[in-house]
Amino acid sequence: MKLIRDEKGMAMPLALMVLVVLTLLGFALWQYSMSELNNAVREEKRARAYYIARAGAESVARHVMVNPEVFDLIPEIDDAITSVTIEYETGEEIVVGDVEVELKRIASNKIEVTGIGEVDQIIQRVSLILETQEEFDGVVYATDGLNFQENVTVNGDIVSGGLVKWQNETITEHPNGDYTLRDNTIIHWPRPDFPEPAESYPGIINIPSNATGTPITTVPSGDYPNDPYQSVTMGNNSKLTINASTNAIFLDTQVFDMDQNSHLTLVTKEGHDLIIVVDSMILRKLTIIGDGKAKLYVRNSLNVQTPAAVVDDDALLEVYLAEGCVMTMQANSHFAGLVYGPQAIVTIGGNADFEGSMIVSQLLGSIGSTIIGSAGTYLDHKYSWGKLGLDYGGYWMVHWIQ
Repeated sequence: MKLIRDEKGMAMPLALMVLVVLTLLGFALWQYSMSELNNAVREEKRARAYYIARAGAESVARHVMVNPEVFDLIPEIDDAITSVTIEYETGEEIVVGDVEVELKRIASNKIEVTGIGEVDQIIQRVSLILETQEEFDGVVYATDGLNFQENVTVNGDIVSGGLVKWQNETITEHPNGDYTLRDNTIIHWPRPDFPEPAESYPGIINIPSNATGTPITTVPSGDYPNDPYQSVTMGNNSKLTINASTNAIFLDTQVFDMDQNSHLTLVTKEGHDLIIVVDSMILRKLTIIGDGKAKLYVRNSLNVQTPAAVVDDDALLEVYLAEGCVMTMQANSHFAGLVYGPQAIVTIGGNADFEGSMIVSQLLGSIGSTIIGSAGTYLDHKYSWGKLGLDYGGYWMVHWIQ
C-alpha cells in the first residue's frame, strides 16, 4: 500500500528558513564590510595623524636649526618643551587634525623632536634626533656636493651636504685613509654676524707705487671718531701696515685694492680687535704677525692672488663671507686661515694651496669647471674651528625614530 505524504504546509517554513539564513549571511557580510570600512577609515586617519606628526616634527626641527637659540631653552637632560597646538585645515577650512611638538634634551648636544599628531582621537607619535655639531674639525664643509680631481691632496675631514666625488666618481671613504668623509649631511650653520654698514664712506687711502704707507694705528669707522673709507688702494710694490699692537683697529672700506707685488702687514695682539670690513677686496701678499686674530669681513667678493697669506704660528686670520659672497683663489695662490661663509661660494684654481678650514655653501673649481683643483692643489686642515669661538657649529638631523 503506497503512503502519500501531504507536504503542502512545508513551503512557507522552508522559505522563512532560507530568508533567515540569507538575512544572517547578509548581516554578517554587512558587518564584515562595515568593519573593513571602519578599519580602512581608522588606517586612513592613523596614516594622516602619522604624517601630520612627522610634518610637525620636521617643521619645528628645521625652525630650531635656523634659530639655534631655541636649543638653549632646554637646559637639562630630560627637560622638555611642548609647543602650542597647530591646526591643519583643508581648502574648505575643515579641521582634519592637529599636532603638538615636544622638544626633549637627551644629551648635551642632542635633542629629540617628537611630533604628536591627532585625527578624531587617533594619536600617532614620531620622533627625530637633532644634533649639534659642537665643533667642526675638518678641512671643508660644503652644503652642496663636492667633486675633486683625483690628484688633489686633502688632509682633513670632509663633510658634504651632497655626494662627494673624485673626478666624477662617487666615493664614500676619504681618499686619504687618515681622515673621515661624511656625505649627505645637511648642517644648518648660523649666518656670520657682520658689523653694521656705515651711512657714508667719504675717506680715501692711496698708497702710491713703490711707497711705504703710514701705518694705520687709529680706529676708523662706525662707533669710533674717524670716518670709514670709500677705498684703500695700494699701488705696485707698495707697503702698508695695520698695527693693532697698542689698540684695537676697525677699518671699514667699500673697496680694498692691492696692485701687483703690494704687501699688506697686519700686526695682531691678543685681546685687541683687528677688524677689516670690505665690500670687495683684491688680496695679494699678506703677512700676519703677533699673537692675536685678524678678522676680515667680506660683503661681496674676495679675490686671492699670488702669493697671498703668510701667518705666524701664534696669529690667526678669520674670513667671514656674507650670503652670496664669492671668494676666488686664483691658480698658484696661497691662503692660510679659517673661512666661514655658510651661504657663500669659494672657487679654487689649479695648484692652489689652502691651509686652514672652510665652511661654505659651494666649493668649486676654477671658473668654467665644477671639478675642484688640479695637480698640485693642496687642502690642509691647519686651524681648528675651536679657535673661532662659535658657541655651536650648526645642527643636522641624525635619524627618525618611528
